[in-house]
This record gives sequence, C-alpha cells and structure tokens, in this order.
Amino acid sequence: MLSSIVESVLEKYLGKYIEGIKNNTDVSMIDGCTTIENASIKPAFINEFGLPFSLKYSHIDQIMIQVPWTKLKEKSSVINITGIYILFELSHNTER
Repeated sequence: MLSSIVESVLEKYLGKYIEGIKNNTDVSMIDGCTTIENASIKPAFINEFGLPFSLKYSHIDQIMIQVPWTKLKEKSSVINITGIYILFELSHNTER
C-alpha cells in the first residue's frame, strides 16, 4: 500500500525524465530510504534540448533517495545515483 503511494509520487515528479519507476521501487519508511533500480532516461527528455545528438541507450543501476522524516528541518534529503550508462548518437540532419 505505502509502496504504491510512493511510486505514484515518484512517477508524478520523475516520470517525465525516468522510465522504470513502477515495479522497480523498494520503499523502507523506517529509515526513510527509497530505491529505484534498473531505470533509464527517457529519450524525449534529452531530445527536448535541441542538441545535435539523440539518446540511443541509457541505463541507471540505482537511484537511492533518503528522506529524514523525523528531522526534516534539521537534516537534508539526499539523492544518490549509481551506475549511469548513456549512449548518444550524432544527428545527421542538424544545421549546426
């Protein structure tokens, strides 16, 4: 139940940028840690910038979000991203 609520919130705020939030999220509310494993960057997000290359492949091993629920005013939330693999392809139809 709680896991599905956290997944919905993460999907709302990170869903535009990251694929694989649903069914890849582990939630531990006791220590305030949420982990997303085996996700990827959405190509549409990178392509919005109008760069002379496009995203061909991406993989994120782990995104760990730590929220100190009992001390929100005293401690910072921390996001650790581990293992980012990105393959770009040069666009041939660019004017730059």
